[in-house]
Amino acid sequence: MTTDFSSKSLEELKSIKMTVGVEEKAKVEYLENVDVRGIPLSDVIKFEANPRENAKSVIVTVDTSTAPELNKPASITLYNVKPMKQPVILRDGAPCDSCEIIFYNVDGGTLNFVTPGFSSFEAIDASGLGRGTLILSGTNYEFFVNSAGDRIVVDQNGDGTLDGSSVSINVLGNGILEFGSAGSTIDVTLLTLKRYLDNSTAPDEMTTVRFGITGGEVGISLPTIKTADAGATEEAMTTYGAHFVLEDKTTRNDLTINYPAAGQRRAGVILQTEK
Repeated sequence: MTTDFSSKSLEELKSIKMTVGVEEKAKVEYLENVDVRGIPLSDVIKFEANPRENAKSVIVTVDTSTAPELNKPASITLYNVKPMKQPVILRDGAPCDSCEIIFYNVDGGTLNFVTPGFSSFEAIDASGLGRGTLILSGTNYEFFVNSAGDRIVVDQNGDGTLDGSSVSINVLGNGILEFGSAGSTIDVTLLTLKRYLDNSTAPDEMTTVRFGITGGEVGISLPTIKTADAGATEEAMTTYGAHFVLEDKTTRNDLTINYPAAGQRRAGVILQTEK
């Protein structure tokens, strides 16, 4: 399963397409030649037991801070993978959108995927992942609980990718939307500047919605202003007219904000970097 390095000369080790693996756990096959001279591979490439409850696979880690030469595209095969309905590859605890699953054999417990570079990887069943959605100006922002169940991360730019991007978007109504830092909770703050209110002497209006974790699921707390119950939904309205609708009071994980257009003027919205 692992390339026989003992039969290679130093010159050959300077540029080699190698495979490193452990039976019944996983293997890493590099898709490009790498320079492995002087690299303690057993210390740098690790196949470790997953400490998470209901873990589906081992954790594959390549320490590229020690060996940056190994930060190259590779094919990773996981063995003895437990059955999953919706397999997803995590990179450092967040979905790896740059990874591509090539095949998953449920009966054989084998999953293969490719990655353009390295960190720590594992497979999870996304069908059991706690999720929440914020909809604003037609864009969906997906929140979900990470694999450890102690942290919320968010797709801030609504492109379906957790890539760490900082972005600017437009929101009708001249407001500023800010995502707080990721953690066991995330506060989403909507700031309306007083110069755009009908009453220009009014103060800036700041409204905060909190995303938290309850029993491994994403839960949303509405701002406590003009809150009303309407059947299965819960709603809140700000002085400026931003309308918050929590679609299901039981699951509390689907929020829509209808923001007043204010003459269709637009203002920039700055979102903090995804964590």
